[in-house]
Amino acid sequence: MAKIMELNSEIHGQFARQALFADHSGWPRQRVNKIVNGDIMPTLDEVQTLADGLGVPFMMVANFFLKKKSPNG
Repeated sequence: MAKIMELNSEIHGQFARQALFADHSGWPRQRVNKIVNGDIMPTLDEVQTLADGLGVPFMMVANFFLKKKSPNG
């Protein structure tokens, strides 16, 4: 969940509100909110849209959603 909060911080670092980022990305505000809150996992295309909207590399955004591998498994 902490990684997802980093995504929220990245969005708020560039946009005053999620709604402004949603408008910039062409998404409904609710979609951005559900992704940022961790309610849904984005598709690869959505990760690319997030990265493009934030002007950051794809893997930076993808890392927000990748789970750390357990050392036990």
